[in-house]
Amino acid sequence: MSLTLADLGENQILEWLEKKFKPSRDVKMGIGEDCAVVRIGREEVTLKTDSMVEGRHFLREHPSRWVGWKAMARPLSDFAAVGAEPKWAMIAISLPRNLTRSYFLGLYGGVKRCAEEFGVEIVGGETSECPDRIVMSVVVVGQGGNCRRKSSRENDAIVVTGELGGSYKTGKHLRFRPRIREAKWLTRNYEITSMMDISDGLAIDLPRLVVREDFGFCVSLERIPVRKGFTLEAALKDGEDYELLFTVSPRDYESLEEGWKKMFPQIALTKIGYVRRNGSKSFSLVGYQHFVD
Repeated sequence: MSLTLADLGENQILEWLEKKFKPSRDVKMGIGEDCAVVRIGREEVTLKTDSMVEGRHFLREHPSRWVGWKAMARPLSDFAAVGAEPKWAMIAISLPRNLTRSYFLGLYGGVKRCAEEFGVEIVGGETSECPDRIVMSVVVVGQGGNCRRKSSRENDAIVVTGELGGSYKTGKHLRFRPRIREAKWLTRNYEITSMMDISDGLAIDLPRLVVREDFGFCVSLERIPVRKGFTLEAALKDGEDYELLFTVSPRDYESLEEGWKKMFPQIALTKIGYVRRNGSKSFSLVGYQHFVD
């Protein structure tokens, strides 16, 4: 019997794609990173695409302005994860023919509001019909971006912004703010050795950030910043937090923490552990994976 995508799971699919499509010399960052960075002549261009599917990422009952905001904010969160500056975007959208005009206008109102707030210009896209659901794909192009996954060093501090858990129940999965400004400040002032955004849950995303060869992590579960009213399990598994998860030299963390409190007093910053040789490779509780029940 042939294997299905459910048998493989998202991580194995991504590993296969990385092996299948080898990068050329003009690719600085490619498959497996939050954004791609490619060289065009003497310039480096940052690229990201992200999709939203009705029934998976949002429901028709959600306010359309927030669905549109999320569609734009998701790829911007990936730009934050690599420390890049978003500039232009293109929107491809497939819609049922019975969708109301007011819902359609709300979608693009949310897209526009998010794009304008983060300095992104909408320059094109594609509109087509889909018989039974809304599907939106956003391509963002920009500049910069040097933060990778799996480039941390032994004993680096593992740090997370904000609070985790309860994203769906609180509506944060629709109304989150991409940490573009915060990532710029971090990368301009400190040597951030690796970084990503938390989209599938800390239990899935932390191994994606630091686990390689002999390296793993040592995390104090009691230090994980759990959103009030939710559990540690929710903080590890719920996903759609869109907070920054990064590593930094332990000698730099104290200075970073002080500067952060002055710059972003309303946003928590928590050191949850360290990168360790022969550290843990996974949590017993795992987060969301596409194609896996």
